[in-house]
Amino acid sequence: MSVSKTNGKKSEILFVISLIFKFLFAASFLLMPPASDISLNDGKQGFLYFVGVLFWVSLIISQITMIVVTIQQKKYYKGKDTKDLPGKPAIITFFYTKEAKIADILMFVSIVGFILSTILTDSYLIYVFLFLSVLMIQIHCVLNGKNLIYLKEIKDGGKA
Repeated sequence: MSVSKTNGKKSEILFVISLIFKFLFAASFLLMPPASDISLNDGKQGFLYFVGVLFWVSLIISQITMIVVTIQQKKYYKGKDTKDLPGKPAIITFFYTKEAKIADILMFVSIVGFILSTILTDSYLIYVFLFLSVLMIQIHCVLNGKNLIYLKEIKDGGKA
């Protein structure tokens, strides 16, 4: 089944929207400590509520948009030879492309940084590494997944 230009463009737009909300989701972890401080010290709850809404809305929108892209990707590949695609889910696929190799290494480094900063410090550095870990896990999934290959294929009009 070929993909129409409209569906391809829609998938690209939804993919980019998903990436933006994945970043916002990860960034919400950076905002949690200051929001908590403002709430505890100044008694103002607005920023705390904003961060909570940002966390949940960005998580939900990023997942819904990626699910829609996945549905389009599955329709596109239905009946096609998919032996060149990763056989496992992206979360357990590692080093699939050159970009994924870089992202996977950075993911491991940021997770180790998070663990070490949690053990060795009690500072904001923990949240920085938490942000990086969450972001890099998401990037790992994107770069090792079938949706990126699908988008490259429809953009190039054939095999990616």
